[in-house]
Formats: sequence, structure tokens, C-alpha cells
Amino acid sequence: MLLLLYFSIVNLLNLVYADPPYMFCSNTSLYAANSPFENNLQTLMSYLASNASVSKQYHADAGNDPDRVYAQYMCDNYITNENCRACIDAASRDIMQLCPNKRDATVWENLCQLRFSNKMFIGELDFSGNISLYNRKAMENSVQFVPVLNENFCNLSMKAAFDPVQNMYATGKLALPDLDTIYALGQCTTDLSSHDCNTCLQV
Repeated sequence: MLLLLYFSIVNLLNLVYADPPYMFCSNTSLYAANSPFENNLQTLMSYLASNASVSKQYHADAGNDPDRVYAQYMCDNYITNENCRACIDAASRDIMQLCPNKRDATVWENLCQLRFSNKMFIGELDFSGNISLYNRKAMENSVQFVPVLNENFCNLSMKAAFDPVQNMYATGKLALPDLDTIYALGQCTTDLSSHDCNTCLQV
């Protein structure tokens, strides 16, 4: 399962972490160089990058057990197919460099995310590897806005998950008194159920 949920406060967002890519490399088993698993993985990475020029979400697998590789990518819904292809190209390279020889890894770029695994994960709700990013700058009188923000993010999550027209993607904005506008985006991969998408976005 892959998902994306983020919000930004114009001119205030300053993340604690370095710029993307961010990665999660599982501490499970490793694959050997030039092994059938690596060959399947290389084939799959090339195929996904090529497919990204026509589809902003996709999953596939390659090979046979015990060397089968499952993979999935998701691009931000608002970007062009050309930018999606470029992002998955970068993600395919980065995931191999950042998580060498891992059988399960995820990488998040600015506009897309990519995961592969030796275990079937498509359609499953999975919080492992989630990365939380925080704003280091405090918002004045933030306590009074928390209920409003929570309600709006909750509504956005429900819209993305349960409105069939939205197809697991929704955006919104909220103008707070004396503050810049807050923009929000929620997106899940379409292999998830509506319930699982909403659960994931609400966490």
C-alpha cells in the first residue's frame, strides 16, 4: 500500500528533514548480486518507469517464487504524465542506491513514490515505513485552529476515500483569520478499499 497525505502553510513550511528523496529500507533478508531476484527487480524497475508515461499509478510483478518481485508506484495526481515518468525514472535509480540489496524498500520523491517487495502488498493496508514530517516554525495561536484544521483534514480524507468521482484523490484549502491559506491534498492508491484509504489518511 502506498499513500500520500500532506499539507502546507504558504511561506511557513520548513521541514526538519532534508529534501527528498526519503526512503524506507526493510531490515529483512538481502538479495545477492546477479541473483534471479535482482534480475527480476531490474526488469520490473525498467518496466514501471516506461509505464509511468501513460499511467500515474501502477503495480506489477516479475519472476516466479521464491524470487518474485512485486512493485507499485504512485505519482501525484495533478502532475503531467511526462513529469510522472521523470519522477519514476529518478525513484527507480534512487531506490537501488539508497536501499542496496534489500528485498523490500520504499522511496518518496517530491512528486511520486515507489515500492518493491518480495512479499505481496498490493491492496493491503500497511503503515510500516511511514515518515512524518514536521514544521519547525510555530504558528501563533495555533491551539484555536487545531479543531478547524482537524475537521477539514477529516472531511478531505472522507472525500478522497468515499467519493467515487474523486478516485482516491482530493484537494482543499482553508483560509484562517490573519494567516496565509492552508492547502491540503490527500491521495491513496486505487488498489485500496475506501475504508482502508480513509483509515490511512486519518492516521
